[in-house]
Parts: sequence; structure tokens; C-alpha cells
Amino acid sequence: MLYRKLKEESLYAVEKAPDVYKLALMNMILHNDGKSNLYEADSLDNRAQVEHKEKYDVVLTNPPYGPLAQSRVGTFEFHAKRYEALFIQHIMAALKPSEPGKKRSRAVVIILDKILFDNSSVFKNIRMKLLREFDLKAVFSMPAGIFQPYSGVKTTVLYFEKPTKEEWKETKNQNAYTTKRVLFVDVKDDGFTLTTQRRPINGAFQGDDPNIYEPPCGNLPKAVEVFRKWIDWLNAPTENLPDFIDNDFCWTATIEEIKAKDYNLNPGLYRKTIKGKQKWEVIPLKEVLLSLETGRRPQGGVSNINEGIPSIGGEHIDTDGSLKLDDMKYIPEEFFNTLTTGVIEDNNILIVKDGATTGKVAYINNLPFEKAAVNEHVFLLKADTEKILPQFLFYILYSEYGQNQILMYKKGAAQGGITRDILDNIQIPLPPLPVQQELVARLDKQQAIIEQCNTMEKAILEAGIDDSIFEGDWEWVELPNVVEINPESINPENEPEKEFIYIDISSVDNKTFTITDYKFISGKSAPSRARRVVKIGDVLISTVRPNLKSFCIIDDERFNNQICSTGFAVLRSKNEVILPRFLFFYVLSDIFVSELTKLMEKSQYPSITQTDLSYIKVPLPPIEKQQEIVDFLNTQFEMLANIRSLKENAKKTIKMILDREVFGE
Repeated sequence: MLYRKLKEESLYAVEKAPDVYKLALMNMILHNDGKSNLYEADSLDNRAQVEHKEKYDVVLTNPPYGPLAQSRVGTFEFHAKRYEALFIQHIMAALKPSEPGKKRSRAVVIILDKILFDNSSVFKNIRMKLLREFDLKAVFSMPAGIFQPYSGVKTTVLYFEKPTKEEWKETKNQNAYTTKRVLFVDVKDDGFTLTTQRRPINGAFQGDDPNIYEPPCGNLPKAVEVFRKWIDWLNAPTENLPDFIDNDFCWTATIEEIKAKDYNLNPGLYRKTIKGKQKWEVIPLKEVLLSLETGRRPQGGVSNINEGIPSIGGEHIDTDGSLKLDDMKYIPEEFFNTLTTGVIEDNNILIVKDGATTGKVAYINNLPFEKAAVNEHVFLLKADTEKILPQFLFYILYSEYGQNQILMYKKGAAQGGITRDILDNIQIPLPPLPVQQELVARLDKQQAIIEQCNTMEKAILEAGIDDSIFEGDWEWVELPNVVEINPESINPENEPEKEFIYIDISSVDNKTFTITDYKFISGKSAPSRARRVVKIGDVLISTVRPNLKSFCIIDDERFNNQICSTGFAVLRSKNEVILPRFLFFYVLSDIFVSELTKLMEKSQYPSITQTDLSYIKVPLPPIEKQQEIVDFLNTQFEMLANIRSLKENAKKTIKMILDREVFGE
């Protein structure tokens, strides 16, 4: 009876879209629930504002975001042509005042994070109302991409309660605020990749059965735990904040701090990033800049311009903070002379402002061109050198702290990007200039190691495997004579509960020729391409765009008897004839890749088939000579590994210096 009473008297829902309403209704009926109060109506019209006013004890909602699509809406206290601005007001109005002695009336709202920090008067007034008339207890900052593949927007979860009538009357008479302190939680991941495919992250599964991925995952269980502890602490507060407030995953702000920031609820404004003995002032990015600029290109683009003034885009900014000067684009000098912004000079800092590489940062030192400009996809920052050294600002923005700050404000569907909002929202720790100079000197030494490693790595990779090493007085034979091609396949669905490691094309790094991003899958959730069994010594060749060299050798026991995509050709050596590692080195050679490329170019689709591979010939020296070649090339690859290790150590040292001396970790 209680279950029926709850359905008939306690659950309400409203859906405007007729088709969605019908689907929801049918779904309820299929689950033996045809009695809940689901209505086809518009929550934003005037009738709804009357019918739903102060009606509900609990509101759970994920309202629409973005510009208002409908022409007519009801009358709201603060009108804006954005759904999130109107829905948050509707939600606040729909909550009942709490009743003394009973559980508080409360709302949990997933909403576009624009509402937290938009500087327009409408959004500011909404935040003031929320803080004054409601008790905003927690703000959960969610990663951009959790709604993929439908949207890449960045969202926030708000939890707030409504006071009793008596409490609000007293607060109002005192001209005070119902909210006293807000918890901010930084949820960096939910256990799934933030791409359109939303695949489980390795090890992120939950539950008793490790083959089943069930939410909550990632940081979500921790966020729930922190929230519960926070509510417990609020019910019995102590003089000091609880230990779990670590200023990394979660932190707090008082209403006085929020008022001082002009009611901006951007979580980054209140993070106490400096926790060590040195406590540097933390200020908005705009206060250390002379300007933030972007550039442009001529109408019609620059693809057909082969000379002129270099035009720097996101693709020219490398992950190590330098410029990549290959595949340069140009703008005419006459057009360059018309630019009033975006002209690059030494000591400028560049940030990719949109697309897949949003947030990549470069520091301009000894610009290799007499003239250059950024295009419309890059921000150019000019530091105020009376306050901050440009190199120091670069290291802050390049650091994990800086990247998290930048990406926190990435907006938009699909790949999205950042806007000039970063000026107000990104917080920069600011030691005195002499301290900055000392730190930059130490950091530059490590950056020099990184740059030298990059130079050596590039030289080795460009040299590649010299083809002459495979030349000699020995036989060349067709591939099937020395290997089995795709020797073993299975259908994982026949073992639905078994867990496999799955290797697809994206799992292979085509610079290191290693597996870097494998996935765990269960047999019943295996994609249709997960069919090929791999064993130690197998060589994997991507048959799709093989010229990109997504090749690797299975030399790790973890991958033995696991599964790879049918996008690979699996070559299993006949060990008495050819050594697996000799075969691996040969497939990396220009000779082999050029043969694959010729076959690919004959196809309408950029791929090769198993039949194509069977016609390719490989050298067959005596086993002793093969081993000699393998030993020689192993030395070259070990050198690459050592260079990469040295580079990683330098990066870790930079992080350690910043953590200890700037961020106080």
C-alpha cells in the first residue's frame, strides 16, 4: 500500500516534448507503474509557475541548457533567453518551505556551469537569490564530456535546501543570507572516458562482478562520501573544518568570501591552492596581463598560400610548451600589416583556445621568424612584467594545476573551447619577482633537458631503421612462408562472463610502437571487432592507414592470449625460420611501409587486406644474423627509452619544484 501511495501521491514529473512524454509513459507502464503523476506540459509557462509554486519537498532535475528555443515563456523575476536561467528560478519557486522538525525541502540540479560565474546582471541576481533565500550546501564541478555523445558541455551539480518560513523571516529581517558556507567538490572523472565513445577507464568498474561496469565510478563514490561527511559536520560543526577538506578534491567558501567575489560561484576562486609554509597571494589571470589577444586569417583560409608570414595555430603548439614548425601555414604580408592583435613577440604565451587540444600552452623565446601571428584558434597573452615574469606565468599555466584551471572553463558541445572568461576565473599564485626569478632559473634547467631530449628523440626517429641493415646475400620470401597471418580468432560472446584485455588501433602509440591504452572488456560487452587472439611474440600491423605505422609487438605477458581488433593483421612468426623481433623491426622499416602504402593506394579505402599481405616479401637471413640485427636495433630502441625516461624525470622535477615552492604541496 505504501508503494502505491508513493506512486499516486508523491511522485510528479513534467515533460514538454510529446514523443518523449509518450516514451516515458510507456516505460513506466512496462515497469508496472502507470499511476505516477507524469504530465505533458511546459514547465516554463505562467500556468506552471502557479501550479508548481511551493509544491514539492524534493526536486531532482537535469533541465535543458542553452539559448531559449521557444518564443513564449512565463513571467520570471529575472528574465533571460537561456533555459538554465529560467529553470533554476522555476526550481527555487517549486520547493516548499521546510517544516520545523521534518527533513528539509531540497533540490539536486544538474545544470550548465555558466550559471556559476556568468557576469551578466541576470545570472548574478539569480545567484544572489539562491544564496540569500536558500541554503546552498554543495557545488559539484563535473568534467566536460559526461553527457557525450550527445553533448560535450561542462556541468555542475547544485544541492540546496529551503529554510522554514520562520527561518527565512528572521534572515530577511537581519538582511542576512541563508547560505553560510558552501562545499565545492572537483569531480575529475566518473570512471569513463570523456570522448564520444564513453568507454570504461581501466580499473574503474564497481560491484562484485568485475566484468560489469556499474556507476558510481571514478571520483563519484568519493564525492558522495565527502558530501555525506559534510552534511554530518554541518549538523554538528566544530571550530575547525574537517580533515577531508583537502583543498584538492574539495574545499569550502564562506558567504563573506563569496560576497567579496561579487557572488561568483566559480569553484576555482575559492580553492586554497597554497597549503605550504609559503603562502603567496593568488589573483585572477587578468591582473597579471597587459592583454589577451587572438588573431585571424584572410577570408577563404590559407590552404593555398605557400609563402608569407607564418600563421600559428593550435597544431603548431607542442605538448612540451614549444612550437612545432613543420607543416607551417602562412598569411600574406599585406594582410599581416592590417593586424592590430595577435602579432607574436618574444616572451608572449600562447594557449590553444578551442578544439581537441584546448589548453596546450607555449612560451615564445627567440622566435625563429622575423614576423608571425596567431590565428583565431589561439590566445596570445602578454604578461605585465612589473608583476610577473612571462616564463613564470608559462610554467604555472603549463603545470597540472594550470591545465586543470584552464580546462575547468572549457565550454561548448563537441570539442568545445575556452573564452575570455578565463581572465576572471583562472587564479595565479604570485610570489615576489625575486622568488619568481630564482624559480624560473631552476625550472629552465629542467626545460632545457626536455628540449634536448626532444631533439635527440626526433633525430633518432627521423633516421629510423636504415634499410641497408636488411640487405645482404640472403633469400627474400613471401610473408606466409615465415609467419601465420591472423592465425587464431574467437568470439568473446561465447564466454560472456570472462574478462579480456582488448587492444584496438587507438591503443597503440605510433611513435613508441607500444601498447599504451588497452581496455578491459567482458565477453558479453565485447565490440564486434574484438576477435583476434594475440600471443607473446605476435606482431600487430594496423591494416587501416598502415602508413601511420600503428604497429607493435606483443612482448608483455599481460597481453598473452588476449584479444585485438580485426583492424590489425596479426603476424605470428614461425620461430624456427624468423625471429619475432627481427620481423617487428622489419615491419617498421621504410621498405615494408612503402610496400603497404602502395597496396593501400590501390584501394578505394585506405586499407590493406590479408591477401595483400601475403604477396609482400621479407628478408630471411640466417637465424644468427637475424639475432645480430636484433641486438643492434635493440640498442637503438633502448636509447630511445632512456631518452624518454630522462625527459619524464625532468617533467617530474618541474612538477616537484612547483608543488613545493609555489603550490605548497
